[in-house]
Amino acid sequence: MSAEAAALGIALAVSLAITRWVLVPVDEAWFLQVVRRVTGGERLYEDVFFGAGPLPVWLASLAVRLSRPQIAVIRALTIGYGFAIWLAGVVLLRLAGLQPIYAVVFVLGALALGGHHLAIENQYGQLSQLGVIIAALGVVEGEWLVTGVGIALALTAKYSLGFYAAVWALPLLAVEAGPAAALWALLFVIAAGVVVGLVLGTRGARSFVAVAVANKGTYLASAGIRPFQDLLDRARRTGQTPLDRAITMVGPIAVFAVFALGAGAAALGLFVGVLERSTLPLLASTVSATGLATAFPRADYHHQVAAMPLVLLGMLLLVARIAPPDAALAAAAVVLGVVLAATLAASVSLARRSSVRRDLPRLRLLPVTRQGTVWPDETEAVRETAGNEVFVLRSEAPFFYLAGQLENPTPYDYPLASTFGPHGQAALAEAITSGAVRWVCYAGPFTGPLAPTELEELMVVMTPVEQTPIGGLYETAVNAAAGPLDS
Repeated sequence: MSAEAAALGIALAVSLAITRWVLVPVDEAWFLQVVRRVTGGERLYEDVFFGAGPLPVWLASLAVRLSRPQIAVIRALTIGYGFAIWLAGVVLLRLAGLQPIYAVVFVLGALALGGHHLAIENQYGQLSQLGVIIAALGVVEGEWLVTGVGIALALTAKYSLGFYAAVWALPLLAVEAGPAAALWALLFVIAAGVVVGLVLGTRGARSFVAVAVANKGTYLASAGIRPFQDLLDRARRTGQTPLDRAITMVGPIAVFAVFALGAGAAALGLFVGVLERSTLPLLASTVSATGLATAFPRADYHHQVAAMPLVLLGMLLLVARIAPPDAALAAAAVVLGVVLAATLAASVSLARRSSVRRDLPRLRLLPVTRQGTVWPDETEAVRETAGNEVFVLRSEAPFFYLAGQLENPTPYDYPLASTFGPHGQAALAEAITSGAVRWVCYAGPFTGPLAPTELEELMVVMTPVEQTPIGGLYETAVNAAAGPLDS
């Protein structure tokens, strides 16, 4: 067995073990909730908010239709996409002429620094990163079709990364294979975009532009998070033993270090590539820079984790130019193995201390934890008073829609400011005030820069009809008749 195959086998085995880890109640549950609504007949972007390209939802919807809307289906796709990223990276390193030890470092590094977070990885981020690597493969091989497929995949999964890939892949392809090849790749991307537009339809395409593109300004306004502040905040957390804290900090420290080194590698690769007029250093720089861009504007630990595969790949393509001894690369692989062991140990320790259930509707087979003091299916009081149709205004709303078997009367399953865009909160506040959205369950103030402040200000002047385990239950028509909304 080759070293690359062994590394990929280890990564896959660890990934399969991770599939049984605790469900993440926000991003992961949100994606399944979107898929569940789309497979139920609602229209993506028109009826259901989704802030990225349609391809991940289409693929997941197909998988769910072939099975059932269980989170295990989403986990399986996440593992598959993660493995595809590692495999594509190994192929790229081999085609670039690098020794197998580079592929081992890449796979172990991507697993140690990001793979243990597969449970929280977003599939649109994974598919877009896979597209970026495929585009880079096309550049190395001088194949316009491969480059075009990669750019199109990235664009239809997460259009920002697809745009970044197009900016560098097409010019580099023109250098490697001639302007005609770059033109054909561009035409392929345009044709793919036309096909996606036809599938979405006129209304769907307009809704996509309005929801997934124009609304991004609200999310970008949350920029300014200091990348290393998250590391300091984690170091100051209380309630951990020194050993637990040390183990827990190994992964974040490694991720932040690689993120910083990746920024340096991107700058150095650009300098060397321009100076020597060489494609490979430029490719290394742009791949790494594209990975760095995935973390912004909210460059905290979790967003930096998502950047690791591309950042590592770009760094290794550049490091190969100085031809470090195999012993140094082997040492790097050992260090990454230690990081992986520490992060897995921290996660297992946390899981053992958590009280979990595995019997929740739509989430069976996976361990689910309490949210605060509440299990996510403790919604009987809500259903008895309001029925199944309730807008849940709390960050874990997707979790409660799924496990509590509630239905959302609005497009917004993940009620953060970035979801609503510049006008969504005002429109929803009007719907609540008028009684068009009759029931709202609100658990109290959000924290952080993405709090939906307009809706929270509205809820403050309303009076709950009943207090339930998951929050105060408000009947908007009652509040409107009583008059407090006018105050």
